[in-house]
Amino acid sequence: MNKFVTTALAVAALGTVANAQPKESDWLELDREINSLASAVPATGAIGGWALLLRSAFIYSSDELAQIGGEDTSGFKILDARFSAWGEIENYGWRVSYNLFDGSAALEDAYAYWLCGEWFTATMGNFRANVFRSNTVWEENQLFIDRSHIGAAFDRFDTGLGARGDYQDFSWYINIMNGSNGKASGHFWNARLEYHWNGGAGDFEGSYGHGDDPQGSFGLVYGMDDTVSGDTGFFGLDANGTAGPIGWGAEVAMIDEDYTLGLDTGIHWSGAANGLSFANDDDSTPWTVFVSYLINQEFQAALRLLDFDNVFDESVITLALIYYQSGMAAKWNAEVFSISTDDPGADDTTGFQLSLNLGSSL
Repeated sequence: MNKFVTTALAVAALGTVANAQPKESDWLELDREINSLASAVPATGAIGGWALLLRSAFIYSSDELAQIGGEDTSGFKILDARFSAWGEIENYGWRVSYNLFDGSAALEDAYAYWLCGEWFTATMGNFRANVFRSNTVWEENQLFIDRSHIGAAFDRFDTGLGARGDYQDFSWYINIMNGSNGKASGHFWNARLEYHWNGGAGDFEGSYGHGDDPQGSFGLVYGMDDTVSGDTGFFGLDANGTAGPIGWGAEVAMIDEDYTLGLDTGIHWSGAANGLSFANDDDSTPWTVFVSYLINQEFQAALRLLDFDNVFDESVITLALIYYQSGMAAKWNAEVFSISTDDPGADDTTGFQLSLNLGSSL
């Protein structure tokens, strides 16, 4: 029932009969009229919630991020400036989000979903497919400023159709997306199965917000992409969990021959313009491992190793300290990273990042 219409009619009715002595039948008739009018007002799909996320960072590195002869890099960057809104109509829902991090409004989420019980939800529109856990954790819930190289490779919003469901301790996901060639023939698709042990790893990377009992999530993924160079794809495994103050995670992607992942996407201090492309060769096996320790409810320390398994044997090791002032809604991340490469046109380098996260995506 529309609350505004109901309230207005009720006030008007009360003003009319304030000095009268109504019979019970009068009140019943009035109630029927109000219900009839309110039922004629259609559902509007109004905003059920909204959120803002702002992430900004200072970045410094020596040798222009491993480029021999290059100058030091020192500057500021907006990592995310996202506005999100969502709502529900009966057993349907929607979500729209825009990100202003590059100075223009980039559409990210723009999808509708159909809730068909706990075991099945269908999604259509523009969204981020659930491939690895590292590519779908919300930015404010990341342990490190940047996603892992595997997570960054699949951190893309694309138009497609998805389905997911939960059954006891298992979750499953299937996605069919346009892929890199847009609406042309050929698609990217993947299937993912997750097992949640003792409640699973939750929504956060690391051990913040978890209890003392060990828990974890274990995922198996397979994907194909015929929008790049024929029917090529990948197979992957990931595991994330906690044990008291200790958080941990690992992932590996086994890439088919003739399939290359552009793993620089989303890693804000990388890119060919800065000396390193961080792309993976075909028929390679990139991997990630990390461990964290929750010092107290305000500080968490973490260490991560990325191995690209490419022709230049590139890897990145990162040491981070996170300071929580209001949980995930207000926190500082300070990181020192070291890049190792055998690229003859580059050199090993070190760098520093400091970011401030305010707000959320949900």
